[in-house]
Amino acid sequence: MAQMGWIFKHNWDVLKKSKVRIFMIIGLPILSILIYFFSYGAGMNDSSALKLGVVNEDSGTYTNQLVTFLKEDNASVKEISI
Repeated sequence: MAQMGWIFKHNWDVLKKSKVRIFMIIGLPILSILIYFFSYGAGMNDSSALKLGVVNEDSGTYTNQLVTFLKEDNASVKEISI
């Protein structure tokens, strides 16, 4: 257990010495998440709906109900035949 504490303390001391490393470990993941959300949100507007492709090969009761449910919801459903 003492070795684990020493490793943690040593890594923390090395990390504190460089501000660039702190930015790399903490700042870059937050920055990448923000870039993702802004780029995803820019393509969406109020009139856009979720686009789904459904491959319904068995035409069973449950799958037909699922397709009906998706069509009733705010989703654009396109049935695909292979």
